[in-house]
Amino acid sequence: MGSWATEELKDAALPDKRLNQRLIKIVENLSKQPEASIPQASGDWANTKATYNFWKSKRIELEDIINPHQQQTVQRASNERIILAIQDTSDFNFTHHQSKTWEKGFGRTCSQEYVRGLKVHSIMASTIQGVPLGILDQQIWTRKPQRTKKQQQKTSSSIREKESKRWLTGLVKAELAIPSTTTVVTITDREGDIYDLFALSRESNSELLIRAKHNRRVNHELKFVQKAIAQIPSTGQLKISVPRQDEKKSRTATLTIRYASFDFPPPINRAKSFNHQSVTLNVISALEENPNPEVTPIQWLLLTTLKVNNFDRAICYIRWYTYRWLIERYHYVLTHWLSN
Repeated sequence: MGSWATEELKDAALPDKRLNQRLIKIVENLSKQPEASIPQASGDWANTKATYNFWKSKRIELEDIINPHQQQTVQRASNERIILAIQDTSDFNFTHHQSKTWEKGFGRTCSQEYVRGLKVHSIMASTIQGVPLGILDQQIWTRKPQRTKKQQQKTSSSIREKESKRWLTGLVKAELAIPSTTTVVTITDREGDIYDLFALSRESNSELLIRAKHNRRVNHELKFVQKAIAQIPSTGQLKISVPRQDEKKSRTATLTIRYASFDFPPPINRAKSFNHQSVTLNVISALEENPNPEVTPIQWLLLTTLKVNNFDRAICYIRWYTYRWLIERYHYVLTHWLSN
């Protein structure tokens, strides 16, 4: 049996078989010493030069490298009854790179004029036990140097022409990749709280689990979701361990759990775009009601298409959402390695 890299990349279809072998060799070298530089991980000048030549080759596209891994990820995911498709966006800062020009593929990633890099949106597949299965998809782009994010967003009111379309694209790509026998639960942080995502037509095996950012309108006498869910009787409490962060000590937090179903009308200024049709979502509230005055209380509001009919289901979906840390650590490792 070959190495894990050989097995993972066995379906690589680069223009030359020798390039397939080189790809496997590069992955093996870097995985053995993830903290090392390219020359250190390569071991000698011949392998170092071969690695740089591989990356500079015009015969190789990004898709050629990631496709074999994606195929293995889909195969692993297909063995599960339910998988989590966790989406997240990260900025890769290449300001320190000597070739940080638009012509070389680097652009703005934030409001700071001098910063150059790439924006990367990944979808990580995970089991419902929090075991990573691999990357299902990656979208990579950058902004033209002369345009700010505000200017980009004003170009068009259509989601299809905004950067936020990445969340919808990710959902569709996950649905296309995973067979109908496996349920795909798309998980995003507050950035994914986009009405277009909730209103998007989904496959029958596709569900959403999104942390709320906006205090959205609901068809309820209290008019807004935060007030509406707050008047729902508590279904129980959950004790969780909050890890140490910076100078704040670790602690135990007690969360009050509520859940209910609400109809969400479209944003007033875009109601016509959605034919004035509301979407029905289940809402899960996890609120730390009596925290120590010295700490910031935990306030989670999750919007989901999953059925929530008892306390245990609500706790289960809260746990699924916490697995977002997997993709956060993945992006952290990538950005940390690339910045060195």
